[in-house]
Amino acid sequence: MRHDVRLLASMKLTMFVLVVASGPAFAANLQAHDDCDADDPDRNIAGCTRIIEDADEGKTMRGVAYVARGLAWQKKGDLDRALADYTEAIKINPKDALAYNNRGMLWRERGDSDRAIADFTAAIAIDPLPRSDEAYSRRGNAIVAKRDVNVYENRALALLERSDFDGAIADFNSAINLDPNGADSFNGRGAALRAKGELDRAKADFSYAIKLDRTHMGAYYNRGLVEVAKGELDPAVADFTAALRLDSDFIDGYEARAEAFLAKTDPEHAIADLDQAIRRDPNRARDYYLRGSIRDDRYMGFLGGGWIEKEDLERAIADFADAIRLDDKSAAAHYALGLAESANGHRDRAALDLAEAVRLEPENQQFAAALKEIKP
Repeated sequence: MRHDVRLLASMKLTMFVLVVASGPAFAANLQAHDDCDADDPDRNIAGCTRIIEDADEGKTMRGVAYVARGLAWQKKGDLDRALADYTEAIKINPKDALAYNNRGMLWRERGDSDRAIADFTAAIAIDPLPRSDEAYSRRGNAIVAKRDVNVYENRALALLERSDFDGAIADFNSAINLDPNGADSFNGRGAALRAKGELDRAKADFSYAIKLDRTHMGAYYNRGLVEVAKGELDPAVADFTAALRLDSDFIDGYEARAEAFLAKTDPEHAIADLDQAIRRDPNRARDYYLRGSIRDDRYMGFLGGGWIEKEDLERAIADFADAIRLDDKSAAAHYALGLAESANGHRDRAALDLAEAVRLEPENQQFAAALKEIKP
C-alpha cells in the first residue's frame, strides 16, 4: 500500500480570522479596522498593525488583530512573522481557539507535527468548532472560503501525515459527528482507511464526499487510487479524468491516470499523460522514469502491438538520464538506464550505470546479476 504525498491530495486545513470592525471604532480609526478586514494581505498588515500599536484599543481587539495579521503574513509566505503574531494573540487571550488553530496549521506547514497537534489539541479543548466571520480552507493549491473550522479535521490531517491512521480515523469520526455534511472529513477518513488497506470502506467515504460536494477534486482522485488498487481501471480513469476536469494543472492526477492507462496496457495514453505532467513540472524525476520505462517496455515488445521503434529506445535512454539528473540516488533509474544502454549496444556505459545501481543497493541481487552479465 502506497502512502506517499499523493494520499493527502486536496485535503485541507482551515484557518480563521475574525472580522475586526464589529462596530464603530473608538480607538484606531475606522480605516484601520476596514484595512485589517480587507481581502488584501498588505492592507491587512497595515490596518492590523495600527490597531495593535494603539494603546487605547482593548486587549480583545488587539488579540483579534494579531490573528488577522498573522494570517496575512502567512498568505504572503512569511511564516516567522505569522508565528510571532499567533503567539502574541495567545498570550493576550489564552482561550482563543482560532489563534491556536492557525498556529497549529502553521506548525504543520513547517513540518512540525508534534507542535501542530499540541496546538490543535489546545484549540479543541477550548472549542472544537469555532465560528468566525471569515475562514479559509486549502484544497490543493487553492484557497476556498468557509464559514467555520472543524479543528478535529485539522488534527486528523496532522495525525494522518504521521501515519497514525487509527488516531486520524478517530478524529475524523469526531469531525463528522460535529458536521455530518463535511465532505473534507469523509475524504480525509477515506484516505486513512485506504492507508490501512480497508479499500471498500475508503471508497465508500470518497463516494459520500463526492455526493456532498461534486466539485471535490481530492475525493475523485482518492477514489481513483482505490479503484486502481482494486483493479477497477475504467472507473479509475473516469475519476482521475473528473479530478483533472476540476483542475487541469493537477500534476498528480496526470501521473495517476498514466499509471491506470499503463495497467490497461495503453502505453500511448499513459505517455500522453506523463507528457502533460512533465510539461507542467519538469523537475519530477519519477515522471521521467515512468515515461522511460513505458518506452523501454514498448521497444522490448512487452507493450504495444509488437512493432519495435528504435526511437522508443533512444527516448527511454533520454528519460532515464533526466530521472538521474534530477535524482542521482535512484538505483532503479541507474539500473533501467544500464539495461537500455546495453540494448543500444553501449556496454561500457551500461556497466557504469549498473555498477552505480549496485553501489546504491548492494543487496539487490537483480542489479548484481545484470552487472555480472555485462561485466563478468
